[in-house]
Amino acid sequence: MTTLKASFETLNNNLPIVIFPEDSTDGYFEVLKSLLPGFIHLSERYYKRDNIDLPI
Repeated sequence: MTTLKASFETLNNNLPIVIFPEDSTDGYFEVLKSLLPGFIHLSERYYKRDNIDLPI
């Protein structure tokens, strides 16, 4: 929740954020193998709260 709140605050100040959603549990690969869903949760919650569809 702390990260979501900080992201909302940054977005509300009209500043961009960069999210690296790759799952690095097994290391980093040249081709992505899986993503973590945090960026989807952020976008959905921001839309519900502020009615703004974030470009991803």
